Amino acid sequence: MIHTKPIVSIILGAIFAVGLITSPLGNYTYATPNPIQIVSENGIISSDIAPYVLDGVTLVPIHVINKLAKKDTRVTWDNTIKTVTVTSTGKQTILQINQSHAMQNGQPIALSQAAILKDGRVMVPLRFIGESIGEKVSWDAQNRMVTIGDVSSTTQQAAIIQALQTARTVNTELESVTLGAELPTIGIQTIIQYFPVGRSDVYFDSTDDLISYYKVENNKRYELWTANYKMDVPAKNEGLPFFPYTITKEVGKRPTMTTPMAYYVFRGAISDLRYGVIDMNGKETEISQTDPSQTKVGFPVSPKELSLIK
Repeated sequence: MIHTKPIVSIILGAIFAVGLITSPLGNYTYATPNPIQIVSENGIISSDIAPYVLDGVTLVPIHVINKLAKKDTRVTWDNTIKTVTVTSTGKQTILQINQSHAMQNGQPIALSQAAILKDGRVMVPLRFIGESIGEKVSWDAQNRMVTIGDVSSTTQQAAIIQALQTARTVNTELESVTLGAELPTIGIQTIIQYFPVGRSDVYFDSTDDLISYYKVENNKRYELWTANYKMDVPAKNEGLPFFPYTITKEVGKRPTMTTPMAYYVFRGAISDLRYGVIDMNGKETEISQTDPSQTKVGFPVSPKELSLIK
């Protein structure tokens, strides 16, 4: 079983980055936290302003276009007339802020979403710009990822792994909103965190006698359920097949998990991190054991986990 001898540990990380769409899990609906990733053949394209969706269209700052564009592509901004001009392979495309159409080689083209100014930054529709310079643009809704050009499956998988690792680690300092119920506990000894495979928007945080369930919304993490349990008394818990211990007292609404779970066991005293998955029958498969202080990766992700996503 995941729980072994109690060893005093350092709390390493909880989770999340807030996103834009919702998805169901059990009886709740959660804001999907994973930020939109833009991936070219060279990997994830970084941006100081996160891409976001407006009326079904992904918008990005214009500097992203320079990073994904072909060598013969030039992107300019005229602040006087509030116009973006993209020149590529003999084609000139002009977008004016808040205009519902673009001009391409002098011909008007209707836009699903106009270029806009947001907080003083120019944001342009990614698919339209990508296709205007001759690049194939694809949207992976499950992983919230836009691919530009011919992206290999290896590059795409690496980008998905990087995005999931980031989403599980970067918001460890989010403000917590608790249920207000302080159940008794023997204290922090071993920290175990569980995520539905491929996800970062909900998670369980467990010590040796206390487990809590969280979601993230509006840059906060909300405790929805918390319970005491006895790890030395086996039990089958309805809706929680990954958790084979007797629950003795609980507060809030117990969630229902319908997918395999990824788990992370942190033992800071010996700088030990174990990562693996638990199937719907409760069978554990350890994937890796690392020293997180050396790898700097608090929540590693393996293709083995991704293969379990349905």
